[in-house]
Amino acid sequence: MKSKLLITTLLFTSLLAAELRAQEFTKRYRYTALGVNAMATGYYGDVTPGPSILSTDPKLIRYNVGIYGQRKFYANWSARVSLSYGRLRGDDAESAKRFEAEDAGRWERNLSFRNDIKELSLVAIYDLKANYATFFKRPEFTPYIFGGVAVFHHNPKAYYEGGLIETGWYALQPLQTEGVKYSKVQFSIPFGFGARFRLNQNFDLGFEVGWRGTFTDYLDDVSTKYADKGDLNAAHGKEAWVLADRSIELPDLADKQITVIGSDGQSYPATSMSSAGQQRGDHTRNDWYVLTGFSLNYILDQSYKTPKFR
Repeated sequence: MKSKLLITTLLFTSLLAAELRAQEFTKRYRYTALGVNAMATGYYGDVTPGPSILSTDPKLIRYNVGIYGQRKFYANWSARVSLSYGRLRGDDAESAKRFEAEDAGRWERNLSFRNDIKELSLVAIYDLKANYATFFKRPEFTPYIFGGVAVFHHNPKAYYEGGLIETGWYALQPLQTEGVKYSKVQFSIPFGFGARFRLNQNFDLGFEVGWRGTFTDYLDDVSTKYADKGDLNAAHGKEAWVLADRSIELPDLADKQITVIGSDGQSYPATSMSSAGQQRGDHTRNDWYVLTGFSLNYILDQSYKTPKFR
């Protein structure tokens, strides 16, 4: 009984001491930092080399740049608000191998896109090394984990030069290439890990890997099945059905080309894999993207006030 009472007392004392220490930090050692980052952006979805969210094609990695403000609230905890701009890219012709069984279908599909992402995020950061002192006594190396919420704007586009419509970039969302209307504004769950390396009293160099689990399957404008070309033509014009089916552009699929009759009674070119109702994407998994790169963090200098004794 005495041993249990002793353990309970020690535990309560430790928790009370930790709470008092945390309160002391919040009163005296809070600070704000500003930063910039330069990241590489990878995309995982229907137009990637494989089904795993870890599959990627280094040739298709693009850039991301951003600014952020960060506030230290507790010895381990901070909050960060970030604004970033980056680009995603996917291409069946570059990431799928024609003569491999698991890739042949995607190579024949021949879809491609780029998507510019403008993201605003709010995340909580937990430092694995606590610092109860002032910012200029922070550790030389601080690993951390983070998680939060983000809202982003996206606008997938495809480049066309096949001769049926004018050559150039086309925004895909207004064309509803699968007969689905989706929003350009979406939410995601950012999470990941990183580390900060102290350079001097005010500057830190950071490295971070952060995943974005989104709530959309249309970062690449691909999710479900091929739509009826007559419906697409009636709703959004020739550009819609041409950009919905890129397999008809491949000379190597000439022996698979067919003619289909749309819902409007007109004839349209297609291949044996791209008629209405055939699988175009995988709707069972939403799209992801990941940011990996470096940041430069500047801690705003502020006068440090020593406690007053009476």
